[in-house]
Amino acid sequence: MRYRRSIGLHFIQPYLRGLARHYGHASGADAFFLSVKDLPGNKTAESTPTFLKTHPGTQDRIELLRALAQQNGWAMDRPTVAIPEAIQALVRKQAGREG
Repeated sequence: MRYRRSIGLHFIQPYLRGLARHYGHASGADAFFLSVKDLPGNKTAESTPTFLKTHPGTQDRIELLRALAQQNGWAMDRPTVAIPEAIQALVRKQAGREG
């Protein structure tokens, strides 16, 4: 299965719109992809996690997020808000890693 830009837009636009509505900007939307890009040893196709292989490259996703934010006038350079501890705990619980 190959990733299509139109599919990416279908999922990314509502995500960015939601961030912009809630926070007034889209800063931090690319944080996950920046962290994946910077993982040690994640510089080759062989080291890319399987769940990301059918999607665009990490840099392509970052560029798409930033381009969409710019097109819609959503700032990407504002301070971000930490995920509340209650939400982090819920995610850990759902992942089976309570603590």
